[in-house]
Amino acid sequence: MLHIESLKKSNSEMNSALNAIIDGNKEKLKSILSSKIEPWIKSLKIPDEHQTAFMQGIEVACHEGQYKGMTDFEKNPAFTVACAAAAAHGEATQAAEQTRIQLQVYMQEADARTAQQVKIEKDLRADEHRVLFSATAPSSYGHPSSSTGSVLGKRPAATVYEAPDEDMTTSKCWSTVFSSLSA
Repeated sequence: MLHIESLKKSNSEMNSALNAIIDGNKEKLKSILSSKIEPWIKSLKIPDEHQTAFMQGIEVACHEGQYKGMTDFEKNPAFTVACAAAAAHGEATQAAEQTRIQLQVYMQEADARTAQQVKIEKDLRADEHRVLFSATAPSSYGHPSSSTGSVLGKRPAATVYEAPDEDMTTSKCWSTVFSSLSA
């Protein structure tokens, strides 16, 4: 009998220790739910009733233990919210992918337009240079000894450098200058 009394006392002490641990875990659970899970669930932008049901479902699932809540898990609010969160995440991912594709197409089109604009500008510059060169070149292009003028009426390059009279004193310009100085 004494042994039974001793076992009852020991059992009572263990139960009170276990209850103290359970109460401490309940407080810890509430703290974690309010500090970590609640901000996350609010960031999902799902209806308030699903948020509340999710928080209650997590608390009930934790209180019932590992296997008690598994018999009808599809009715568990935590499962419903997890499905809603997955659907919301899927929609957000799909929208982000659509935006990425649109941006990629836009960038490819912009690159193509830029390349085309650069080609047009190069072609315009080449045409301008060709026109300027042909305007200043002798009309019989390719023959430097040609004495015909250019489109602009300038002397050809070969005649610019020719000096018909090596002696500058016989030139009309110099004779006029010398005669005006002598007089």
